[in-house]
Parts: sequence; C-alpha cells; structure tokens
Amino acid sequence: MPVSLLRRLGLIRPSIKNAAEVRAAIDPFIQAIDPKLGLLSNYRKVLLEPLSRLLSYADTFTTHIPEPLELSLRHFTMDSRLGMFFSSPASLLAAIDNSASLSEFFAQPRLGDEAFALLVMQRSEKSRFGMGNDHNGSLCADVLQTVVSFDAHRLVLAEPTQEAFALALRKRGVKLLTEVVASKLAEQDRRRQQLEADRQRLSLKVDALRRTGQCIVIDGTQNGDEKDCDLATLEAKLIKVEDELAPLKATVELPSRLAEVAEWVGEPERLLSVNRASLHLDRMGIVQEEESASAQNLLCFEEVEAGQATPERRVVVPVRVTRDAIRELEASVDCI
Repeated sequence: MPVSLLRRLGLIRPSIKNAAEVRAAIDPFIQAIDPKLGLLSNYRKVLLEPLSRLLSYADTFTTHIPEPLELSLRHFTMDSRLGMFFSSPASLLAAIDNSASLSEFFAQPRLGDEAFALLVMQRSEKSRFGMGNDHNGSLCADVLQTVVSFDAHRLVLAEPTQEAFALALRKRGVKLLTEVVASKLAEQDRRRQQLEADRQRLSLKVDALRRTGQCIVIDGTQNGDEKDCDLATLEAKLIKVEDELAPLKATVELPSRLAEVAEWVGEPERLLSVNRASLHLDRMGIVQEEESASAQNLLCFEEVEAGQATPERRVVVPVRVTRDAIRELEASVDCI
C-alpha cells in the first residue's frame, strides 16, 4: 500500500519537527502561496503536520552533500567533469563573473578568500549523425549519436563554510518547494478560468442552435475548429469541459483550497525530487555505448526535478572557488 495512502488513513504518524519552527514557518508559507488562506480560523492547525513533513523532507537535501567540485584552471585539466560542464576556461570564468552571489561574497573581505556555492545547469540532449563505429565495429560517417550539453550556468548560495552552505541549501529547498505549491495553485486558477470561458462560449452556441425556427448564428470567436460543428458535437464538447471544470470549481472555496494545499504539502517528494544520474560521455559530450565505456568517462551528477505536469529539471553540483583561482583564470583568459 502506498505510503501516502497509509498517511491519509492515519496508519503512519510522521514525527513532528520542532513545533515552534513549524509554527513560525506557517504564516510566511501562506503569504507566499495565497494570503487569502490566512482568513480561515483553522489554517495553522490544518497545515501543522503537512508543513512538518515538508521541512523534514528539506532536511534530506543536506544529508549527503557530495564533495565540492573545485572551480580552477588546474582542475579544468585534471577533473574531466569541468570539461564536460564548461566548454573552456573562458566559459567557466564567465559563469563566475556573472554570479551575483559570488560577487557579493568576494566584495566582503571579512568572509574570507574561499567560497562554497551551488552550480546550477540545464542538461540538454540532441541527436545527430557523425563519425563512429557501427554495430559491426566498422568506422562510419553516418552513425546516430546522442550529444549531451550543459548550459544556462548559474552559481548561487555562496557561503564561507560548508556548514553555512548546507543551511543555505536547505533554506533554498524550502523556498523551491513553496514556489512549486504556489505555481500549482496559479496554474489551477488559470485552467479553471479558461474552462469557465470555454463553457460560457460553448453554452451560447448550443443555446442558439437549440432554438426553434430560423436562427442565424454569427461566430466571432477565434476557435476555428468550432465554426462548422453541429449541435451534437458542440454538446459533447460542452459536457467534456463541464466534467473537467467540476472538480476545479470547488477550489474557489477557501476550505477546499486549504485542504488541497495541505494534501500537496504533505507529500513533498511529489513536488520536488533529487535524483542521481550517471552518463558515459567522451570529451565531445557524445554518449558512449556501455560496452565501449570506461570508468574514466563516467560522469555522475544530481538532477533536481520540480513540478509534476511540466517538470523542470536542473543539474546541481556543489562547488568551491577561491580568489586565487579566479585570478589564475583571469590571467589565462587574458593571454589567449
């Protein structure tokens, strides 16, 4: 039986985090997702246990933080991961220079000369034909290949120690979970409004076609697929819209809206997940077949997936960068 069902049946009672911490988090959470929910007298009671689960889940983000990847010119030649993540030392330096978090950190001498941060990237894949070995081991020019690239680099959460970085990472996780809930509510509202508009439009058309006697219907809408529809087709479309709209109409009422939020928050692993991935890539980013792959071209990383309907995925890597490493990168780029 799924854990989520066992929780709803009350057969599993998760340990409640520090009650004061949870209570302190409820009001900021409500303000971030929908302040109107704060008008209900029982919102704190309803959200106490679900939000406790969310905060406990955020704790797991810092349980096994990988060793930070050092961002430096020396490691660009020594650590193959940097060569996979960045096309050149110049692109690495550009990511560092474009980081507001690192700029603010190194602008404060009291914080020291070493920063721990989070590298966030977007992984993309594309297929192409290129030189390679076919299934018989012969060299061919039209072998289908998958090329992996890492783009949209961002360096965030710069902190002076790994302990401070872990705390910032947990806080970021809670913020991201909250944003996913707010996004789900906003998308639900947009869908409900669209369906209500569709229902009104279809109802007017159906009513016009049902009238007895001669009736001329002038259709000024942009829905070209409905211009030549007969009455039966329009009625079927109207039923479909009303069936989809029915459960969404209940979310207009604040008690139902709060109950739905509590259900989402009580299952935070469905809102956001951190998955470990591994790929065998050559130096050009081409995926290697398992039989020809080696431990030297194995790239391991973690990927965060947020949302459900259209999930967003980002590769995340803890990193370490120093002032001296930045100066070294700047000197090497200036010499090119």
